[in-house]
Amino acid sequence: HMDRYGEALECYDAAISIDPKYAWAHMGKGDCLVDMDRYEEALECYDAAISIDPKYAWAHHHKGLALHEMHMYKAATKCYDAAISIEPGHREAHRGKAGCLLDMDRYEEAAECYDAALRLDPEDAASHHHKGICLYMLGRYAEALECHDAALRLDPEYAGAHMDRGRCLSKMGRGEEAAQCYAESLRLTSK
Repeated sequence: HMDRYGEALECYDAAISIDPKYAWAHMGKGDCLVDMDRYEEALECYDAAISIDPKYAWAHHHKGLALHEMHMYKAATKCYDAAISIEPGHREAHRGKAGCLLDMDRYEEAAECYDAALRLDPEDAASHHHKGICLYMLGRYAEALECHDAALRLDPEYAGAHMDRGRCLSKMGRGEEAAQCYAESLRLTSK
């Protein structure tokens, strides 16, 4: 795979040498560098794209993703906020921000961000599931269970949602049902 990334980098560099103000090429080069685990260089590319086009919501979002991968959650959250302020309907930026807040143990705020993502895309099983994790961490097990059920209606093979559904049921004193969820999660992950 590394040769393909090298080829891709050459293509992005060629595009940038032809048009140094081509923000998309800078962002694409950043994405390629992220895939190669070269995060610092990727951030420089995203910054270049943003300096060329400060209203480029996707560049802010992708910079947020890179910072999130680097566990720089506060900085990533600022990038997601920038993307959302430019493009309020940017579902992925709402999801990214929610994920950062979840990783910072800010469960209430994270759940609100997942709600924002779900208003934009109610069919997003992952957002239902992750909102359920937030509610579980807040001790709101019945509400969390509803979220995991919603995720599983959308994606019955979602092993993580089965596992977390089991955790909720266990906290609610429904051990036998919880055991079935754990078994289903294990079955799906060992396929």
